[in-house]
Formats: sequence, structure tokens, C-alpha cells
Amino acid sequence: MSSKSRHEPLGVETLEDRTVPAVLTVNSLLDGAVDFTDNIVTLRQAVQAANDDLTVSPGGQTGSGEDTIEFANGLRGGTITLTEGELRVTESLTIQGLGAGSLTISGGDSSRLFVLGGDGANVYNFNDIALADGNGQGNNERRRGGELH
Repeated sequence: MSSKSRHEPLGVETLEDRTVPAVLTVNSLLDGAVDFTDNIVTLRQAVQAANDDLTVSPGGQTGSGEDTIEFANGLRGGTITLTEGELRVTESLTIQGLGAGSLTISGGDSSRLFVLGGDGANVYNFNDIALADGNGQGNNERRRGGELH
């Protein structure tokens, strides 16, 4: 007895965006103007890449969605002093330090460290990193956040 198989045409279903979050690695303690054309990746550069889904350096990672910023082991024991002012974070972001007391982000007593913004649905995580010497300048009570605002 033979059975005939019936073939149904295949369909295509559109799925939601499945962008994989990037891990952006900072390899410099410097702060300054953002330059995506060299292999030096500063914290400021990584934050901007995460915000705007940009590539941090030639051949480097590209920000995409809820990214994580981590730090190269060679930065252990160092301090990143923000000489160009606060870092504005507009997308969900995790900043993963090198362990308690192993790396510090400093405002140098001249600016706050981070301004967290976006659409209200963003999630921000700061793990195993010291935040120090922030200065929320201004007379308005809302502007006085030292490290985070």
C-alpha cells in the first residue's frame, strides 16, 4: 500500500528584532574627544558607541541595544578621570568593573559622572566599580547629583 504525502507550501513569519547586545571593552584610562578611527577605546567612546550603536574602533565591537561596557585587565588599579565633563547615557547599559576597589571613575571634583536619560524604560547597572569625586554643579536642587543624575 502506498501513501501519498501532501506537501504544504512553506511560509515565512516575521520575527521581532533580535539584536544581540554588545560587550564593549575600554582599554584606556584617558578621557578626551571621541575618536572611532584608532584602536584606543575610552569610557567616553564606549558610552557613545552604546548610545548610538556605533563601532568603537576599526574592527571593534558595535553597540546594539542593551550593551555592557567592561574594562581591559591592564586598567586594574587605575582611575579614569573625566576631563571632558559628564557622560550622558541614553540607552540601557551595564558598566561592569574589574572588582571592588579595582577601578575608579572620577569626576575630578569638576563635574558629575553620569547623566542617565532616555525613554524611561532604560535599565542601568554599575557593578564592581567605584564612582568618586562627582560634582553636581548648580543651585537647582535637581542638578546636585554628584555621581549619577
